[in-house]
Amino acid sequence: MTFAFLAGIALLVICALYLIRTFSSSSDFSLAADNVPEVIRQSSIHLKEGEIRNKELQLVCKPDVVFKHEGVKIIGENKTRKFFRVYESDIIQMSVGRVILEENGSAVSEMGFVRIVTPEGTRWLERKLLDRQQVVALHERYKQIQARLIEPGKCDNKNICKGCEFFTVC
Repeated sequence: MTFAFLAGIALLVICALYLIRTFSSSSDFSLAADNVPEVIRQSSIHLKEGEIRNKELQLVCKPDVVFKHEGVKIIGENKTRKFFRVYESDIIQMSVGRVILEENGSAVSEMGFVRIVTPEGTRWLERKLLDRQQVVALHERYKQIQARLIEPGKCDNKNICKGCEFFTVC
């Protein structure tokens, strides 16, 4: 599975959808739980499921939550999964939010948190986010693929292929 293809799918998801939650507790960002990282526990919620945009870069993101700690914003995503796993698409999604907030004048952490709810419990996993240059490059590749100027990479994941407009030619 190529990184570029995942990036295109992630940007598509960022622009059009956000996941339906299957567990009622998954959208509850309770900061009182024992396993919440200290930096998050000491933060306030700045934005919850609000859309952010940057017209110049033509980016849109709807982060599940943006925390604010000592003037610095921290992107957080909430995922319901079978396993405690952070995907590249999660990092790309949070990174787009980071870039938009930075472009709009905010100080933003280079680290993001993915809160994963599984049948076995909840964990907060911290990940390094992509920088502006990396996000812009992914977005440019996505636009080139959409305009059919370049071919997308091959994908080995049939679940991702289901919604791909290139499925019949892949």
